[in-house]
Amino acid sequence: MHNYKWPLLAMIIVLISACNIEEKSQWTVIDTHGVSNGSAIATSHTVSVNFNSEALGQSEASQALKKQIAEFEIWANKRAFKVVPKQHSLRPMYQYHKEEGRELVGYIAEQQFLLEELSPGDYQIVLKELPSLNPSQLSLQSVEASEEAQSKLKAELISKAFDDAKATAKAMQDSAGLCGLQVASMNVQKSGLHATPIMMRMETQADGVMHKAQAEQEQSIHLQVSWRAKPCAD
Repeated sequence: MHNYKWPLLAMIIVLISACNIEEKSQWTVIDTHGVSNGSAIATSHTVSVNFNSEALGQSEASQALKKQIAEFEIWANKRAFKVVPKQHSLRPMYQYHKEEGRELVGYIAEQQFLLEELSPGDYQIVLKELPSLNPSQLSLQSVEASEEAQSKLKAELISKAFDDAKATAKAMQDSAGLCGLQVASMNVQKSGLHATPIMMRMETQADGVMHKAQAEQEQSIHLQVSWRAKPCAD
């Protein structure tokens, strides 16, 4: 007797494989992307503070700056702020003339500090009280939102970016006469989670000066989604 079992089984496997290939070939891939931006209220702030003093002599400029710094340190210690000394310099100042050239007119002493890990309440205090110490520059260096706020924001942005990508894919599916839209793959690219502070602003009102100091940390989500769809059944 001839054994037809194996050739028959091989034919069945070939037929099944052919069906799978045919079915897979019916799918159409649709590539889309969604972008979503948002921000979370900062819970930690870093403020840059600069002091400078000008005088005819180096010693006078340095002594005047030390007086400013001493007042600043007393204020910061009273508030229990974290102070980090940064750049210090003592530079000559020149006045330039067309014929005589440059002329030494004095010296400028400068010192930069960072106030780190400020809470929103601390930040409000800095904006309200520090200008009275006459810093030459006061700026918001960086901000950071809490991990919980960042995670919540990320989830919201991914959801919005996905909805935008899905709307695009649905429109492309309908225009191509396809059905059965499904997600094939998805890739989340996170750009941001960086500090983009809102600069400090002051608005003058009838009763004085109001400080508006809300700072935010921005985050951007780029979502790449590949979909698949196939011709609609008759």
